[in-house]
Amino acid sequence: MYGIWAYACPVGYLPDAYPSEWWETSLVGNYGVNDQGVIPLGQGDGNFAKACYLNSPTPSLLLTLTGASELKPAGTTDSVNLPLIAKVVTREGAPVSGLQVSFEANVVAYSGGHEHHDNSRPITNLTPLAGSTNGNGEIAITVRAPEVAGVHTITATCGACQNRIASKEILIKVPDLLAISPSPPKNGDGSYAYALTSVDRTHAGNGRFHKNQYYLTEFSRKNVRALIDAFVAEGWGTVALNDASLPWGGRYDINANWRGPHEGHREGREIDISFTRARNPISAVKQKTFYKKFCEEKSVQVPFSILHHYALHPHFHVYLEKQTSCWMTEK
Repeated sequence: MYGIWAYACPVGYLPDAYPSEWWETSLVGNYGVNDQGVIPLGQGDGNFAKACYLNSPTPSLLLTLTGASELKPAGTTDSVNLPLIAKVVTREGAPVSGLQVSFEANVVAYSGGHEHHDNSRPITNLTPLAGSTNGNGEIAITVRAPEVAGVHTITATCGACQNRIASKEILIKVPDLLAISPSPPKNGDGSYAYALTSVDRTHAGNGRFHKNQYYLTEFSRKNVRALIDAFVAEGWGTVALNDASLPWGGRYDINANWRGPHEGHREGREIDISFTRARNPISAVKQKTFYKKFCEEKSVQVPFSILHHYALHPHFHVYLEKQTSCWMTEK
């Protein structure tokens, strides 16, 4: 070809510049249909086609699925539904109306901080599940997040399109949660200021499927540090931090069944303080003394409402933000 690169298309395909260019009779390089329904053929001098399209009496139709990629779990603050747009166009970009497209959602196992998985795991809800493209070649669908965080894949299928499937990954998560450091500072007497109870053998082995549950907002993380300092100053000793939130927030299904009883712990604004773990058992007298000082009398000044005391399974449930009252009831 006079020293200039030339390309060939597989049987059944034509080059995008056909018939205006010269073409060799053998394929140059590897090829395979990509998700746009075309076959890339490598590099040239800029004067030759770089892709092959199916030789068909009808125009090649291309399917896309677009929209935002992140959504907050249901049951969290400011959680809203997410719109996605499926669109079908010809290779030249003209919209195609009246074309049937169907939709499906799936979830990635063990994603979102959940160390368990089964077929009953909640997935995103899609509306509608199928429809026909409008005059703009589009179908709008609504994605409703479940309460459980995770990675979800939304798939659009168009049987008449070159690329039959277009998919989009959606992250269901509470953004910007930060981990509590697993390396606590020491108190003046050499004891640790706090301990994360998931490393306690009794706790970790007690039917738990989440061992990475110490995530908070930046504001709550600062407040829990102030809480720890106040507890230590009042003679609590090592503060046993039990459950905060999972890395991506959302429902913390403590019994690994995608349901309760943990109704809170979704947004990195709550944490439990254990009375029995971290090798620092707290007497009932000391529990009541702290509850009175920090919650009833508020004689210890802190920048948030500290203690909500669970009576059924005694521990302190701490609301680190936006809470002003205390009560001693099971929630």
